[in-house]
Amino acid sequence: MLLFHSLINLVTFLSAAPSQSSLLTGEQMNSFLKTNGEVTLLAGRPFYFSGVNVYRLFYTQASDLPFYFQDFVDIKATMVRTWLFCDGKSCSDGSYVPYRFWFTEAENGQVIFNDDPESGIGRFDRVIQAAKQYGVKLTVSLTNNWKDFGGIDWWVRKFSTNPSKFHSDFYWNEAVKAQFKRYVYHVLNRYNPLTGLKYKDDPTIAIIELGNEFRCNGYPEPSDPGCNSQMVTAWIKEMSAYIKSFDSNHLISIGDEGFFNDRGLSYGGAYSNVWDGSSGMDFYANALLPEIDILSFHAYFDQWNTPNDPQYIENTLKYIEDHHNVAKKVGKPLYAGEYAAGRPEMRNRNFPKIQKKIEDLNLTGSLMWLWLSQNGTLPCVEIPDNVGLIYGVCKSNQEVQSIIINHGESMYKKFMGLK
Repeated sequence: MLLFHSLINLVTFLSAAPSQSSLLTGEQMNSFLKTNGEVTLLAGRPFYFSGVNVYRLFYTQASDLPFYFQDFVDIKATMVRTWLFCDGKSCSDGSYVPYRFWFTEAENGQVIFNDDPESGIGRFDRVIQAAKQYGVKLTVSLTNNWKDFGGIDWWVRKFSTNPSKFHSDFYWNEAVKAQFKRYVYHVLNRYNPLTGLKYKDDPTIAIIELGNEFRCNGYPEPSDPGCNSQMVTAWIKEMSAYIKSFDSNHLISIGDEGFFNDRGLSYGGAYSNVWDGSSGMDFYANALLPEIDILSFHAYFDQWNTPNDPQYIENTLKYIEDHHNVAKKVGKPLYAGEYAAGRPEMRNRNFPKIQKKIEDLNLTGSLMWLWLSQNGTLPCVEIPDNVGLIYGVCKSNQEVQSIIINHGESMYKKFMGLK
């Protein structure tokens, strides 16, 4: 999702010990995800998961992480999707926290790394440690199509040799690709002193996404009219093959919205870039890549010009089915990387329908956008974004919590062969 930062403050509070154990066993937490056709396997068993997105774990204070992870346990989440990047020394400017942090910066035409445990990549060591402690698997994204916390346009501004500095330089400019590869290699080869493992060797991380919501267009750098799906697909193939050259443990996914390049499709009233290829994405072509192990999509039809029922739910359910059909055709697992509704009444009415579709089609998992948690002594507050939509959900929201728990229990029963 393209973020509009809301005023979410983090304060220091004393850490609490876990009060409840995870659904996942020690053996399962110590096992890497595998695939067998359309099925994802964990410790030899077909794995089905429910979970949430919490992009900001990397900058959450260590003393606040227990609040988040205990929430995950309580809502029956066995997977959490979060972000493993923070590009440029200004990347923390929009986070509304009283401390600074950054992972990468440019110096003399090269990317440099901040590995500090308080202000840099080392902050993520504690996220992995907490996930392992509470028994929650992680899906991590390596960059962002949007400007939040740096993203593609930061890499273009700092390293592209093209004077025009188009957003799509990220996909073809050799200098940009080389520096991004340096970051990917550095972070996945990082040794975590809290777990005794390099990131690439840690089964707590289940899925590595190349990034969040790739498109030909972004913001603020301009779009290149010459960008197309072939360019982006070639980048996906190259980058996923590069990761596999030194990390044979993790499943590789793209992390995109799953936009199609198929004019035979249509979603009533929605923006045509969802299906006509103008976004620069081609879900089917990308799904065919042997380097991509597991497929995903994001569903935001309330943003994609159908904010009201029945179009919203009809389009969402059809979108899930269309992706399932492709996944079945190519023989790969599929999960919903993000699904959401920005108006509470729409969310409460439609989440059960979306979750049932996911369960009935045997998708391997689903990750709701966006979970909020108590931070220290501050209560969790669901704050509208700059256009009045409320995507964040607090644990205190009993109706949504019940919906998420029911889905989590259902997916866990499928995992355990009880359903």
